[in-house]
Amino acid sequence: QQDTADLNNSSVGVRSNVEAATHDLWLTSPVVGVGLKYFTTGQYGRLAVASTNVVNNELAESGVFGLLGFVLLQIAAVGAALRRRRDPLLVAAAGAVVGQLAHGMVDIYWSAGTAALPFLLLGMGLARAPADSRAPADEGQGLRASGS
Repeated sequence: QQDTADLNNSSVGVRSNVEAATHDLWLTSPVVGVGLKYFTTGQYGRLAVASTNVVNNELAESGVFGLLGFVLLQIAAVGAALRRRRDPLLVAAAGAVVGQLAHGMVDIYWSAGTAALPFLLLGMGLARAPADSRAPADEGQGLRASGS
């Protein structure tokens, strides 16, 4: 049987303790947070590491304003893709963005640049012309131009 010290040092225990510490840290500056990458400064203690929940991380780093901006980014990205949901690339990109967000609820969201990859895929899909505007050119037009 595990004692309290073992539970606190287990993977679940450490994550739970980090989330509690991150939440407490956010409460010290709820509107604007304590700053980006606060956990690298060393001034917030041993549990001030990257939160394994993107909501807690955004609240601690940039407060309510930062979380609001993050939520708006997610809504705008997925909404842009879903407006053109007939494009398979955009459906895949929206799924990647939502998948990254779901993963960020249980693991570090901003890890090693991988958070940008779904948005790159989404940007490539949005940069393409919509399928409706890619109608083939009038085939008879070339014949008329040649003076037939």
